[in-house]
Amino acid sequence: MKKSSEKIILTICYNNEETCDSCSLFGNLMCKLDHKDSIIFIWPFLTMIGLLTAGIVITRVKVGTPWWAIITFIGVYFLYMLFFFNIWESKILCSHCPFYIIDDSKILKCYANYGFLKTAKYNPAPISKSEQIQFLIGALLLFFIPITFLLIIQNFLFAGLVSLSTIIFFVNTMNTSCKKCPNFSCILNRVPEEWKEEYFKKNELMKKAWEESKQK
Repeated sequence: MKKSSEKIILTICYNNEETCDSCSLFGNLMCKLDHKDSIIFIWPFLTMIGLLTAGIVITRVKVGTPWWAIITFIGVYFLYMLFFFNIWESKILCSHCPFYIIDDSKILKCYANYGFLKTAKYNPAPISKSEQIQFLIGALLLFFIPITFLLIIQNFLFAGLVSLSTIIFFVNTMNTSCKKCPNFSCILNRVPEEWKEEYFKKNELMKKAWEESKQK
């Protein structure tokens, strides 16, 4: 009954003998959904989207950027985001995280990508080097595509502002979310080794997969 209760509050801890208050990881590792973690993670990205939108609108008004160019960019960027978050990132990053199986739904529930589709099979093993490289490429494209478009339409001010917001996003993420995220093998993850070992005691499936990967 206790495990069922924990699943209702959406936790990634499977140790039925311990409560959150008595856990040494409480407050250190993101073990359950908290909207405050989502806000901390997402605000720089939303700032980037806001600056991108403002830059496109201002350039359209002042310079007269063709509508076809704007619509083409928005369409391509939107399709890329759909592909990246729902298919590519789901396979190479999210499917390795314990949040991926926090419940049985087809919708991902985590502090970062809440609401996107689970299109890959859960894989508790560490992320491979190839997947880490793919993630970096995919994530960088997510930011470089809008910066490139702003440079093409010669809105250098907003290209600079979007670049700055991109830097802020990575600095903010690596100094907040990445220090507490349970997706330990992500190339950006900065959780201390002792916290990882402590969490493995509460997730035997993930612990076994990691141990087996070391033997290969």
